[in-house]
Amino acid sequence: DVLGSELYNLFAQVRGRYPRIHIIDNADPRLLKKYLEQKGLKAESTDIYISSKSGDTVETLANGYFFINWLNKTLEESEVWKHIIITTNDIQRGEAYNFFKDKPVKMWYIPTGKHDVGGRYSVLSPSGLLSAAYAGIDIRGLLKGASFIKSKIDSDDYQINLAFRAAILCYLALLEGKYI
Repeated sequence: DVLGSELYNLFAQVRGRYPRIHIIDNADPRLLKKYLEQKGLKAESTDIYISSKSGDTVETLANGYFFINWLNKTLEESEVWKHIIITTNDIQRGEAYNFFKDKPVKMWYIPTGKHDVGGRYSVLSPSGLLSAAYAGIDIRGLLKGASFIKSKIDSDDYQINLAFRAAILCYLALLEGKYI
């Protein structure tokens, strides 16, 4: 995630009109301050995206609070919340939900329970789709493609299931001593 975003940020011709994306994977405030200085981020043109499926991920929340404080040093309080985007669980619990529920922020929910997506990093969850949209990826096309592939692998019939057929072909090649 972090290296991918750094490479994406290097190539303005690939990024086009879309913003740079920074993925923060460290909650040390000294390193965060240094990061802000090195990257030259400006509060008025920076959105802060906080994603915690449980709503209680300590490092994620610590980073979120750090960047909210950073925004507060430059922006009016009413402006700060326009720069905050949250994804958290859909059962409305956890520190993230409790802290942000009364704030004028954009909040999306990651399905839990019966429709659990298995973590905040799922590319097809609201968390992953928001990052993709910021990067200029056609998320409607992405979801349409995912739905198409799902229809091709969601069967026990090897004549329909492309993944099943590929596995059979790999196995048959292996039996003939061909390693793929």
